[in-house]
Amino acid sequence: MPVSHKGRLVLEVSAAAMVIVAASTVARAQNATQGFDLRGTETPFSQTGAQAQNGDYGNSDAVSPYDQPDANGNSSSGGGDAGPVANPAAKPRAGAAAPNAADTNSGQAPQSDTAGRSNYGRPKPKKPKLYQLPVLQKPQKPGFPQLPALTTYKSYKGEEAARKLRAREGSKKPETEAEDPPPTAAVLPYPQRRPKPKPEEKPYDPLGVDVGSLRLFPYVEADTGYDSNPNLLADGVKGSLFLHGETGLKAQSQWSQHSLAADIHAGYYDYFRVPDANRPDVNGTIIGRVDLSKDTKLNLETRFGLSTQQPGSSQIAIPGSVFITNRPLVATFGQTVGASQSFNRLTLDLRGTFDRIVFGDATQSDGSELLLSQDNYNTYGLVGRASYEVTPGVIPFVELRGDTRRYDSYFDQDGFARNSNGVAGKLGTKFELTHLLTGEISAGYADRAYADPRLGNLKAPTIDASLVYNATPLTTLTLTAATDLSETTVADSSGAISRRVSAQVTHALLRNLNLTGTLSYQVNQYQGVPLTEYLYSAGVGAEYSLTRSVVIRGSFTHQRLRSDVAGDDYTQNVFLVGLKLQR
Repeated sequence: MPVSHKGRLVLEVSAAAMVIVAASTVARAQNATQGFDLRGTETPFSQTGAQAQNGDYGNSDAVSPYDQPDANGNSSSGGGDAGPVANPAAKPRAGAAAPNAADTNSGQAPQSDTAGRSNYGRPKPKKPKLYQLPVLQKPQKPGFPQLPALTTYKSYKGEEAARKLRAREGSKKPETEAEDPPPTAAVLPYPQRRPKPKPEEKPYDPLGVDVGSLRLFPYVEADTGYDSNPNLLADGVKGSLFLHGETGLKAQSQWSQHSLAADIHAGYYDYFRVPDANRPDVNGTIIGRVDLSKDTKLNLETRFGLSTQQPGSSQIAIPGSVFITNRPLVATFGQTVGASQSFNRLTLDLRGTFDRIVFGDATQSDGSELLLSQDNYNTYGLVGRASYEVTPGVIPFVELRGDTRRYDSYFDQDGFARNSNGVAGKLGTKFELTHLLTGEISAGYADRAYADPRLGNLKAPTIDASLVYNATPLTTLTLTAATDLSETTVADSSGAISRRVSAQVTHALLRNLNLTGTLSYQVNQYQGVPLTEYLYSAGVGAEYSLTRSVVIRGSFTHQRLRSDVAGDDYTQNVFLVGLKLQR
């Protein structure tokens, strides 16, 4: 149908109006996009630039930058051709992409910025990331270690306890059940403090020298002092300064079986003003034990000594005007061989003893010699002992002893036959009470019969004791008591019954300063004659240890003898100071 000139004009005007409207819409969209185009972000044009070049706007996943919704939620298409306005109620055309359900901006009004400009569903612009300084760790404080890796507590036993509980209930752990995570706690290592060294009980005792399996304790001592009565005389007393030298050795084995111990010392006294009083002093004891089995032991002992007799002693007193001018020597030797057998708590001990005493001759004031060597004698003895361990601290025992004594000369100077036989028995106990009181105490009876009928039996009850009481860790009290039947050469006397008691107190005033006090009392009662001697003794001493090897010693001793016979009394005071080197 032909169109009139007027109708063609109307169509051209309508088309031009539509082009102007479309161009205006595109311009507004470009202005809005440029308002949100921040540096560091991408615009929809830059995001879809590759799609626009490829012409891939028809894809359901591609969105054209020109499809911008209007205020009613409709979108308009540009690109030069003005298309109809989309109706939200209209059905989508064939080939159009369905709306995305996951799009949170679908069907919502476009977002606006603070300036009132619409975002039209585009992602919010990202803020530029600012430069951040690196985080520096704080320096560790001195003296504190760094934290170790996270570890579980050593006492954590949750998994083990759960496993035991499941085993007890008979249930199995489901496969989907997760393991209990261990506690994530850092265990700080506690700084270990070095334990304080325990103080030694005897820090100034010698350490000894190991020679093989023996530990030796040698020492050397040098003393000087003053003796008011060197010869122990009642008349003609003359005091003198003196020097005393002594050396000794102690030994102790370090064996797991068997045992060997020795204590030997030898000394000499040299008096400046009284050379006749010079004398030696030697003593030694060696004790050995051989373990034949667990319950059977062989016991061995060797002993020896060397001393002198005092000139004023009643043992060598000579009636008349002559007197002894020297100090006769006395040498002793002894040996013990025995065996012990244990039957559970019962122990039987049997020992054989041998002792020999040798006397040196004396020089009299008239120049003649007094033959004391004829008084030499031997003693053979047998000792049996049975003990039973009631408790570890109480061991009672019974002991029987028998011996025979034989002199080199059957008759002495006065014509008495002094060969004799003796028996003795005692009952006692060894004890240890709470480590405070230890010792041995016994009581018994002894009897000795002589070959000469003119000499009566020497017999008396006996009491022997040795007690050690630790009053404090620094103070020790030692009490001793002894009864002995002693030989004598006094005419018409079969012998002397000697009873002696003593007490000694030792106190550690300092760790290296020990003080000692002693008291003793002895009574010698001669049988057959009216003669009794009373001997008193008291002394104090101190030892100051400079080191383990150097000890300074000092002592004072007072001794007094009172006798029923006139002319036998004496008094003696001895002052002594010296230096002892030990190892």
